[in-house]
Formats: sequence, C-alpha cells, structure tokens
Amino acid sequence: MNDVIIRLHHPELNILSDRTFRYLLRRLSAACRELQIREMNDLIDSSELTLSERQSLRDRMRGDLEHMDGYYLETVERGSLTLTVMVTGGALWILQNTLAISVQEAWKKARVHESIVDLLSSDRGDRYYLIERNADLVLSNWNFDRFLVDDLSTEQVDGDIRIEMQLETWGVIQEQLDERYAKIDSDFLVKTGQDFLAKIEIQ
Repeated sequence: MNDVIIRLHHPELNILSDRTFRYLLRRLSAACRELQIREMNDLIDSSELTLSERQSLRDRMRGDLEHMDGYYLETVERGSLTLTVMVTGGALWILQNTLAISVQEAWKKARVHESIVDLLSSDRGDRYYLIERNADLVLSNWNFDRFLVDDLSTEQVDGDIRIEMQLETWGVIQEQLDERYAKIDSDFLVKTGQDFLAKIEIQ
C-alpha cells in the first residue's frame, strides 16, 4: 500500500547491451535515491524538531543515505524496453533508526514516527501529492545521456503510486546510433568473416 512504482519505457531501443542496461539502472538508482531523500527532507521540515535537531539528524544520516538501495527490480521486458522498479523506503527507514540517537525528547521522536506511519498508511493522498511533485522535479528534466524524457505521468493504481516515464531518442541521434552500433552475434560475425575473406581473395 502506498508503494512507489516507476515504469520506464523506451519504444525503439533495438539493441540493448549490458553497458546500456547498467547505465540506465545506475541513472534510475540515482533518481530513486533523490526521490527518497526529498520525501524524507519534506517530512523532517514539517516536523516540530528545532533547526539544530534537524541539522543533527541530517548530519548523522548522510553516510547511510549515500549507500542505501534505490529500488527493487520488479520486471524487465524486451520489445523494446520496459523496466519496472519499486522505490525502496530506505531513507525513511534510516530516519526512523536515527531518531533515537539524534533527538532527546521522547514526544518529538514519537511525533516524527507518527508522521511516517500516517504518511504511508493514510488514504488521504498526502503521499501521492508529495511524490507527484517530487517526481516532476527530479525526473522531468532528468538526463539519461542519449535518452530524453518524452512524457511523465503519476497516478494512483490499486493503492500504489505509479510513475510512468516514456523515454525517446532524438531522430538524428537515433540515426547515428543505428549506423554506429550493430548487434554482434553469430550471424554478424559470419557475415563480416565472409566479407574479410572476399577482400583477401581479391588481393
């Protein structure tokens, strides 16, 4: 309930190498971590903690936030490429565990824990609007190298928050990629081998 699902789709990615796939996964991971941290910071900023307590909390969490998981891979589909991931709750988990050592007053810690539970379990749509705003800030102008975000939408489906990202490659760039990259499989190697043999025979 209230999980954040991102579905990334590129309709014309004809050749998907391990390097391209790893690159997309890394970029998506960075985006998911930024989404989590923005949500966590919004929750901290709306709390009753003092400015010094907020800063202390952020300082203590910095190292853990840099190493948290960004998402859990749900599905990968070819034709051309559809990648579905679930954003982890790592940032909020780190916040929950850091409160005990950063905030002294029990009632303040309780209020933050209550805010997290309410945000994740409420059906008022608070988290949806928060995620929708942050997704627009983080993902709409996200740089995926030769991939551009063509369309971005957020909706609630079966209690979850789903973000749809449509990627595209500019026509000129796609033409260059088609000319430069080939799928190096057995058929390709046989053909190039025959071409080399033909050139040798001519010589």
